[in-house]
Amino acid sequence: MKYNTIIFDLDGTISNTESGIFKAFRKMMKEFGVDESKFDLKKFIGPPIQWSFYQIFGDDMRLFKALDYFRGVYLDFMTDNTLYDGVKELLEKLAADGLALGVATSKYEPYAVKVLKELGVLEYFGFVFGSVGDRNEKADGLRAAVEGKNLDVKSCLLVGDTLYDMRGAAACGMDVLGVTYGFGRAEDFEEKARALTGSKYALALSSGTAALITALKGIGIRPGDEIIT
Repeated sequence: MKYNTIIFDLDGTISNTESGIFKAFRKMMKEFGVDESKFDLKKFIGPPIQWSFYQIFGDDMRLFKALDYFRGVYLDFMTDNTLYDGVKELLEKLAADGLALGVATSKYEPYAVKVLKELGVLEYFGFVFGSVGDRNEKADGLRAAVEGKNLDVKSCLLVGDTLYDMRGAAACGMDVLGVTYGFGRAEDFEEKARALTGSKYALALSSGTAALITALKGIGIRPGDEIIT
């Protein structure tokens, strides 16, 4: 088996966090007099939060106050999300097959842990690396995982839903599987991901079920195989 460690993105990969994030952004924008209609909120799910706020405020010094405000109000909404179809079954199968599982996310790390706990899947993950201190980019979290857990990067696979996941994996020399049931787009993965990562193939999947089937195939399970659970 090529991979012994599967690292998952959180927002848009494990769970649909759109509702809670949108509510927090809208409350922050109302508080700071920002015209929501000028922004596509979906573009703010995935990138580091600092980047998202720079798109809104630019060099306006209110950025830092707005960011602190957002993190405070997000506490009220961060569990307003649901697991994608097939994800828990996938985690159960991968764990049963002896693969190490982890999470690398741009979400503030304590929030990521709380979300995973509320969703009932924290137990499947041996590590969770999120945004904390100077660690803000996806590549930062992946490097922290590789170094902190003494992982062989060539034996790791990142599963994510945006080009930020692609770029993070490429920066670390890690293989990546892109899914499009979250906040990414198939054309981003299939047309741009090859150039960004230098990978020979880029595969976009349309649902959690498709991701489950593809992952099982990737670890050698085919239709008709008997699985004992």
